[in-house]
Amino acid sequence: MTLVQDTEVAGTLWLGGRFRLDERVTAAGGLSGSLWRATDELLCRPVAIHLLPRGVRVPARVMAAVQAAARVNDPRLATIYDIEGPYIVSEWVRGTHLEDLVLSGLPRPALAAAMIADAADALAVAHRAGRPHLALSPRSLRWDPGSGLKITGLGIDAALSGSDIADPAAAGVADTMALGRMLYALLTGCWPGDEVTALPAAPRHNGHVYTPRQVRAGVPGVLDAMTCHALQ
Repeated sequence: MTLVQDTEVAGTLWLGGRFRLDERVTAAGGLSGSLWRATDELLCRPVAIHLLPRGVRVPARVMAAVQAAARVNDPRLATIYDIEGPYIVSEWVRGTHLEDLVLSGLPRPALAAAMIADAADALAVAHRAGRPHLALSPRSLRWDPGSGLKITGLGIDAALSGSDIADPAAAGVADTMALGRMLYALLTGCWPGDEVTALPAAPRHNGHVYTPRQVRAGVPGVLDAMTCHALQ
C-alpha cells in the first residue's frame, strides 16, 4: 500500500489530494489514532477515515486484518475500501449508534430482537469468511429507520486495539456474548458489561447482573432467556 502524506489547503486537511477531512469524530488514542468523517472528492461520497498516528509503522497484523475484512461482503457490514499506509478508508455509516438510540428511548422488544438477529446474521457471514469482529461495543451498531442496521469496525477495531483470538470457536463466543450485551441494553437501557459506556450500569446482585425481566417490566420471556444464555 502507498504511504500518502496529508496536506492543508485554506485551513482544510486533505489526504492524498483526494480525501477531505470534514469532522473529527474521536480523538487520537494510541495506535488507534483518530476517526474522521471525510469526503472522497474523486467519487463524491462520504467516507470514514481512521487516521493512524504519524511516524508509527502500521503492524502487519493490522494490514492483514483490514484486508481480510475488506473481502467480507454483506450489506449489514460497513464496507472497508482501502488501507493507505497512515489511514484506513471505509464506508461512512449514517444512523444512530446503539448508545444514543438507547439513551433517546428504548425500542419495542420486537424491534430490539430484530436488530440483534440482523447483526447476528451479518456476523455469521463474517465468521464463515474467517473474520470475527472481536471488538463489538455499543458504538459498533448503527440503526437507521430507512436503511436498517449496520455494523462498523469489522477487522479495524480489534486489530488496532490488539484484540485477537486464534480459536474460531472462542471468537464466536466472544461475538455472541457481545451481541447478548447489546440486546440486554436495548431491552433494559442498562449496560451489563464491564466496558465504560454512556449507559448506566446494569444492576447486580452478588456479582451477577439482573435478568432483563428483573430490570424492566414487559420484556418477553423468550428474549429474557435468549439474553441470559448469550451472556453466559
